[in-house]
Amino acid sequence: MGENGYEGIYIDLIREVAKRIGVHIKEKTYPINRRRELFLRGKIVITCCVNPVWRSKPEEKEIQLFSIPLHIGREMFLFPNGKSFPIPNPESLKPKSVVGIDGYTYLGEKYFGTRMDVRDPAQVVRMISVGRGDVGLLQYEVANFHAKQQNAEIEFGPVHHSSPMQIRLHKSKAPYLPKINKAITDLKKEGVIKRIFKKYENFQFSH
Repeated sequence: MGENGYEGIYIDLIREVAKRIGVHIKEKTYPINRRRELFLRGKIVITCCVNPVWRSKPEEKEIQLFSIPLHIGREMFLFPNGKSFPIPNPESLKPKSVVGIDGYTYLGEKYFGTRMDVRDPAQVVRMISVGRGDVGLLQYEVANFHAKQQNAEIEFGPVHHSSPMQIRLHKSKAPYLPKINKAITDLKKEGVIKRIFKKYENFQFSH
């Protein structure tokens, strides 16, 4: 278990970056909508890992900066075990219930039949594993981590879309951006990011 009880790929990544740039970060988890509000107010000044298109409100664009990508995230379709179905086009989701995270904007969400919002990734996995939604959306590494943690049976479908995952920095901390980018470049060169992903791919939980 990590500091403050938090663990996961993105927790490890942001800790490594913080260590490289010589700062201490206070770790705290919030629902997405609350996190966005606190970032606008400058109460949160750094988050990991974010696709810039997810934070595209005009008021957000005014106060945010983004690092170079840490990696390319794959947002996957998740199914209850044994209940997968083909998704040849976005319109295929019109008769389906789609489990997602409250506060997220999803590509093609206008085609979702019923959107079922939950608080966090762990709940997406839980809802799908017990069949309380037809399909869910979550990044592969995050879904795999929580499925192992919960000993939950889910099936991965096709990639919904791929996107660069970046550190989001409040403009009040702009001088740190070059240091963050250098840290990310060094972490990639040294293979640290790959090792973190490998660690969670093979993560073992005791139940």
